[in-house]
Amino acid sequence: MNDRATSGVETPRVGAGLPRAEKLYLNRDLTWLQFNRRVLHEAVDERTPLLDRVACLAIFSSNLDEFYQKRVGTLKRQIAAGLNNRTPDGLTPQEQLAAIRAQIVDLQKLQNECYRQSIRPALAKHQIHLLSWAEMTDAERDFAISYFHANLFPVLTPLSVDPGHPFPFISNLSLSLGVLLRHPDRPVRGQADVTPFQFARVKVP
Repeated sequence: MNDRATSGVETPRVGAGLPRAEKLYLNRDLTWLQFNRRVLHEAVDERTPLLDRVACLAIFSSNLDEFYQKRVGTLKRQIAAGLNNRTPDGLTPQEQLAAIRAQIVDLQKLQNECYRQSIRPALAKHQIHLLSWAEMTDAERDFAISYFHANLFPVLTPLSVDPGHPFPFISNLSLSLGVLLRHPDRPVRGQADVTPFQFARVKVP
């Protein structure tokens, strides 16, 4: 399977101008990205069953999440510590980060095009729709509002940040909102004895 040919994305050349011995080695982070490219190829390939294509898009993204946490984080810590040791293939941490970014920008562009131009229209043909609020009918909006008030609103818990409350722990791979709170029965801006807004974090369930 030639995923480079089918994806239309060229792999950036790494190692040009390096000594001959260093060209014999492959960078482990860049080769890992080539593995994830093959996962994405399964989503791009229209011969793959539709829901399997959706799953491959999700797997591709979760793989990148872990890659950034483990490998990109490690490279950034090396740079912050002033370590510039080259890997066996001849790259410094800075050069590895630059090569990683070049590949990931292309991969994510391909992922977005696959989702918007191929997978989402294919899902719609099977009556599976991902709608924005503006695209919903009145009945669908009423259902969404009722669902929110019955199932989501009760578990929304703002965690305030002030001198008496340290910044709350943000769990890994979670989505949070930063909000400004004000007591509803206290004066608003422009009135006497204004109570300042308070910052809080709300974890999206």
